[in-house]
Amino acid sequence: MNNEIVLETQSLTKIFHGARGDVTALDDVSFSIPEGKTLALVGESGSGKTTAARLVLGLETQNSGTVSVLGKDLSSLNKKELRNLRRSIQVVQQNPYSQLNRRHSVQRIVETPLLAFNEGSAIQRRDKVVDLLESVGLDSAYLNRRPHELSGGQCQRVAIARALAIDPKIVVLDEAVSALDVSVRAQVLNLLRKLQIARNLTYLFITHDLGVAHYLADEIAVMFRGKIVEKGDRTQIFSNPHHHYTKNLISSVPLAEPPEAEIEAISVDTLPIPNSADACSYRTRCAVGLAESECGTKELKISLAGSHEWLCHFPLESKI
Repeated sequence: MNNEIVLETQSLTKIFHGARGDVTALDDVSFSIPEGKTLALVGESGSGKTTAARLVLGLETQNSGTVSVLGKDLSSLNKKELRNLRRSIQVVQQNPYSQLNRRHSVQRIVETPLLAFNEGSAIQRRDKVVDLLESVGLDSAYLNRRPHELSGGQCQRVAIARALAIDPKIVVLDEAVSALDVSVRAQVLNLLRKLQIARNLTYLFITHDLGVAHYLADEIAVMFRGKIVEKGDRTQIFSNPHHHYTKNLISSVPLAEPPEAEIEAISVDTLPIPNSADACSYRTRCAVGLAESECGTKELKISLAGSHEWLCHFPLESKI
């Protein structure tokens, strides 16, 4: 494991055009992930985190900015080059049932990437599928089963095995544990951590749950309305949050290891729609922002303290 950056975005912007007008899903989003590490993109629905994942996977095209995988700019690749690069980046999605073909056996599901890239003979593929199943806590008894014969946790293990079939370096986990029961979720998170260490995997982890991010991520980027409003390592985010949105997210999540300093939540009876005319999109939910005219008129700029960054005119006081 080293500090080589294997996944990086620079100033990503994505605008969707619809009958009711344009929606900016991503607004100048930049992040990078070193080899063998995990970055969690955290935010509520509509924050832009899944759009970011789709751009990283090449499933959407950005309006501006760049996505680099293993040092290669996706926008500069032709179809053949992009297909070859897909060997290096795979995805595990949210719903453990809908992402698996119900007509196929577990063996066929897991070997699909091997077939797509013409890898090995039938016997070699079967042997690799068995090895992959064992690596995710299943065995050869599952080879001929269909998804409807499996539990949610077992389906997600099959999806993880499929994602690892062609030995990727990067795995995008898009709400990969949110549909699972709490006990099963813990088992899958432990499995993901074990696989990361064993295979030196790099994870982009998409989640709305800061508690899950606290367990798995090395670095956390908090997103709101298409922007990263705070980013830092796990300790910085939980023990010393600077953005008011981060503070409220933390206060709503029960943690086995609570932050070092007590965090007082701001009581919000409703969740008002952000005013697009405000410089800060979080202003209508923020007690400080509503009281300060600068939050509505003054352009936001990223503030830095080492590797910790935030986007707020009136950040929470430092606890360090």
